[in-house]
Amino acid sequence: MQSSASDPFADVLNLEENFHKAGHDHGFEQGKLAGFEEGRQLGVAKGFEIWEEVGFYQGFASLWNEYYLKTGTTESRGSQQASAILELASKFPTSNPKHEDFDVLKLLNQIISKYKVLCATVGTRPRMFVASNDS
Repeated sequence: MQSSASDPFADVLNLEENFHKAGHDHGFEQGKLAGFEEGRQLGVAKGFEIWEEVGFYQGFASLWNEYYLKTGTTESRGSQQASAILELASKFPTSNPKHEDFDVLKLLNQIISKYKVLCATVGTRPRMFVASNDS
């Protein structure tokens, strides 16, 4: 086959291929935009779920920390666990960490472990589900 510069029918003969390439390029760009938006929405939803969970643990630890402060038993195992949960929760990021060596799941698992120990110490059952808005 001759080159397209010397062949007047090259554009007509490659019509299907040209439209396919144009459609693919347009679809690829649209897919990138849609994927970015979908990823952002998923990130917001999952981030809220994780922070809801961390907030629960932080609130639970705050309650017991206040109890230990008021009773003067701040050297007890429960007090130490409550303080550890509060310290770990304060390290939890409020935005996407810029450096890749920060492990959010590792930090969350550390908080959950401390929470389970605190529950065992104070004699309560751990809550291992996310609250729902169903009323």
